[in-house]
Amino acid sequence: MFLLLLAFLTNAWSQSAVIVLREPVSFELPTMTKNKIVRSSKLPIGTKISVGDKGLVVLKNEDGSIVKITPNSTLEIVKIAKMESQEETLFNLIRGSAFFRVDKDKARNVKVKSKTVAFAVRGTEFFVSQAKSDDVWMCVNEGVVAVTTNTVKKAVLVKAGEGVHMPAGKDISPPKFLPWTSKLNWEMDPSNGSLDNTVSIEEAYASPLNFDID
Repeated sequence: MFLLLLAFLTNAWSQSAVIVLREPVSFELPTMTKNKIVRSSKLPIGTKISVGDKGLVVLKNEDGSIVKITPNSTLEIVKIAKMESQEETLFNLIRGSAFFRVDKDKARNVKVKSKTVAFAVRGTEFFVSQAKSDDVWMCVNEGVVAVTTNTVKKAVLVKAGEGVHMPAGKDISPPKFLPWTSKLNWEMDPSNGSLDNTVSIEEAYASPLNFDID
C-alpha cells in the first residue's frame, strides 16, 4: 500500500499543465477519470493527447519545458523530470508534429522519440514531424539537438537553423542550413499572436532552394 501511494504521489508531482486548448482534442489518461480536461488541467504521466483537424494543445511541463502539439497529431507524456531532480523528461511523438522548447536554465535532459528516431536536448527549440510513411523531419531554431535512429547509434548533432530528414526513420541526412526554419511558427504564447503553423516541413524540405522565405 505504501509503495502504491508513493507511486501515486510521484506521478502527482510530475505533471504537464494544459495552457492552451483548442478543440477538437481527446485525452487518453492512464487512469479512469470523469473530470473534463480544460485549460489549466494537470495531465499525469502516461497521458496521450490526440489533436484533431484545426485543434491545438500547448503544455507547460513540470521541468519547465513547453510543447505545442499541432493539428492531426498524437503525443504521449512518458516521463517528466521534477525540477530538483536530474532525471530525464521523455515524450513519444506517435504521429504528426510538435514544437518543443527546452529552457537550458530550467529543464533537465529532455528526449523526444518516435517509432524509429530519438532526439536528445538540454536547452533548445526544435520541431519534429512524422509522416504516415514513418519518414521523420526535424529542424532546430535554437541550440543543438542530438539525433539517433534504430540503425544509426552515433548521434548526429543538428545546430540552430539546420534540419535533417530520416527516410523511413532509418538513415539521417547530413545536417544542412535551411533558411525557411525561421518561417515556422515557433510561438507558444497566444498573447503574442497566432500559434498556428502554416509551413509544411515535408514540402519545404523537399524543395529547400525553391521555397519562398520572403
